[in-house]
Amino acid sequence: MGQFLPDIKIRYAVKNERMVRGAKIEEQILIGTPGKMLDWVLKLKVVDLSKIICFVLDEADVMISQQGHQDQSIRLHK
Repeated sequence: MGQFLPDIKIRYAVKNERMVRGAKIEEQILIGTPGKMLDWVLKLKVVDLSKIICFVLDEADVMISQQGHQDQSIRLHK
């Protein structure tokens, strides 16, 4: 699929990835942990939620039942 969309950019919202409050995210795909994504959305406001077309919460059942991410996962979904 990527061969047909050569301009797609990915940003990782992980532990050592730093963002400045109010910075603009230009990448089309964001991959990250629930906690880091919450920080980027609520605290730093670098993600414009009105521009999200598709939201994927991979392995949500595992995060909710085994890893204690229920609160974060539900807040991200809302």
